[in-house]
Amino acid sequence: MKKEDAKKLILTEFPRWWGRTRGEREEATGDNAIVFCGYLQQEKPHLLNFRAVSSKEKLIHGWLLHARLVTD
Repeated sequence: MKKEDAKKLILTEFPRWWGRTRGEREEATGDNAIVFCGYLQQEKPHLLNFRAVSSKEKLIHGWLLHARLVTD
């Protein structure tokens, strides 16, 4: 899968995941991004089937920050 395709799918998946797991919290944090990466590894590994120069977790965290889906 191309990295840009994975990015679109991951950014679409995060709000779904967050809606199911957020509990009382309003905003997701960087810690939640790490937990989300674990979820992807377990439940949606096909979304991580792309090449990355650095850590995929750091890359995904950056995508989520840039999309304003998490705060740091």
